[in-house]
Amino acid sequence: MIETADAVESVANVLDRELKPLIADWLGRVEEVPDLKRIPLNREERMGHLPKLMHDVTARVRLDTEMKARISESAGRHGELQNKQGYTVEMLIEE
Repeated sequence: MIETADAVESVANVLDRELKPLIADWLGRVEEVPDLKRIPLNREERMGHLPKLMHDVTARVRLDTEMKARISESAGRHGELQNKQGYTVEMLIEE
């Protein structure tokens, strides 16, 4: 949680609020990695999965500590897609 002068804000709320700048920053960093740039993808192909993936992350953060999180289907689909697009394991880790 992040404390401000007026309130305490959860990490999930910060992630939700900052989603667009977070994705833009991520894309900028990915576009600086030569191996990742070699995969010919348009912006939607490269980052279209991120809003759903981040929603899954914030949903997990919001879970009660006693609850077990569901497996992220969007993460699985994204991994399958990247495999088809030509990503290597090393490139997945770098990304």
